[in-house]
Amino acid sequence: MATITTRTAQLSDCEELARIHVQTWQCAYRGQMPDSVLDSLSVEKRKTRWQKILTKAEKGVSTLVAEIDGQLAGFSTVGYCRDEDMVYSTGELWSLYVDPAQMNKGVGAVLMSAAFADLKNLGYSSATLWVLISNKKTRRWYEKRGWVLEGDTKDDDKDGFTLREIRYTHALE
Repeated sequence: MATITTRTAQLSDCEELARIHVQTWQCAYRGQMPDSVLDSLSVEKRKTRWQKILTKAEKGVSTLVAEIDGQLAGFSTVGYCRDEDMVYSTGELWSLYVDPAQMNKGVGAVLMSAAFADLKNLGYSSATLWVLISNKKTRRWYEKRGWVLEGDTKDDDKDGFTLREIRYTHALE
């Protein structure tokens, strides 16, 4: 079994971050959003976005990458909770994506543990995350790892379709 390591994302990771981001969306969200949207995702555009994110690192936000044998296998981003109804001591798991070719190898669990450590280091005592209501496989994955369905929902209106999300919470021990 290969060793999975984590580290802080670097500017040199942007292309791989973009590739993983796009491929994971195309794999995980197929059937949950229009194929035309998924098929139009661009690694180059996402790379530019990652370059901006990592160049202008926002205070209190952390992006970690997971590697297997020196190759990026996934990433997670944590930071302050963006929900106005949550208390100040609540952080948020903004993203957790695993390269589809590396799924079911423990990468997500390693990233989750590292993300929890980051959130605790940032001073948070609990965390939230948002998941597509229709994404039953991912919801079950989070629930098996102790995330509790909080139940608040939100709609994210996109060009011609709406993403319905539901919130989960997790206490940070």
